[in-house]
Amino acid sequence: MRRTLPLAALAAFGVLLVLCVRPAAVPRGRDAARGHRLFNADARSVRGVALELHGRHVASTRGARGWSIDGRPASPEAA
Repeated sequence: MRRTLPLAALAAFGVLLVLCVRPAAVPRGRDAARGHRLFNADARSVRGVALELHGRHVASTRGARGWSIDGRPASPEAA
């Protein structure tokens, strides 16, 4: 009996915490297109990526020596 009451109180507190915390919001629409789910492709099958936004263009290609960005080797920070 000495252990039962504190364990029951701890269990009740745990249930209270579970009921009080809201689940994480699931992104929908444009917000869902982010992270590794953006392109459903194997990393080995990607040979390059080209982006154009507001007149600016960036291209990245994969070669035998690794990735290059606009013709220059990519730094470890960029990779």
